[in-house]
Amino acid sequence: MLYTEYDSELAMQIKSQEEYEKGKAEGIAEGEAKGEAKGKAEGKAEFISQMLKNGFTAEKIISLFNLSKEETNLYFGDIQTV
Repeated sequence: MLYTEYDSELAMQIKSQEEYEKGKAEGIAEGEAKGEAKGKAEGKAEFISQMLKNGFTAEKIISLFNLSKEETNLYFGDIQTV
C-alpha cells in the first residue's frame, strides 16, 4: 500500500513540475513576442519621425507604410487624410 501511495504522489509531483515548466516556457515565449512587437513599433515610430523631419508628408508616409486608421492616429494624431 505504501508503495502505491508513494508512486501516486511522485506522479503528481512530476506532473506538477511538467506543468510548471510548460507554463514557464509559454510565459517566456509570450514575453519575447511582446518585446519583439514593442521593439518593432518603436523602430517604426523612430523611422516615421525621421521621415517627417526630412520633409515627407504625413499622407506620403501613410501611403508608403500602408498604415491603418489606428496606426495613423497613433503616429500623427487625429489628422484628416484623403
